Amino acid sequence: MDRILIVEDDIETAAAVAAEVRGLGCEPVVIGTLQEGIAASAEDFRVIVLDRMLPGGDGVEAIAKMRAGGARGMILVLSALGRAANRVEGLEKGADDYLPKPFEPEELRARLRALLRRG
Repeated sequence: MDRILIVEDDIETAAAVAAEVRGLGCEPVVIGTLQEGIAASAEDFRVIVLDRMLPGGDGVEAIAKMRAGGARGMILVLSALGRAANRVEGLEKGADDYLPKPFEPEELRARLRALLRRG
């Protein structure tokens, strides 16, 4: 079973993402802080769903640390910062996809399926 790391501090959003992950037949692992997310990202995850604004810093700024620490999974950034400039910045800093909040569950599922196919 594929594992998906969810680094999200909002409990409701984390639960919603975890439900979608389970619906895809994958195992969700939820972590609420950036530092714990960076540490956990070195484990074997097919996809990492990463909130941008987390306790401890900016998730997009942490992508390089995750990669340097051994993270191999595809990274989907979820963020309330949804302007085009924010999305471009996230992609330029190493995210494989960027989904603004609030998001539609159907779009999240479709993006996760696409990353699972590529990853």
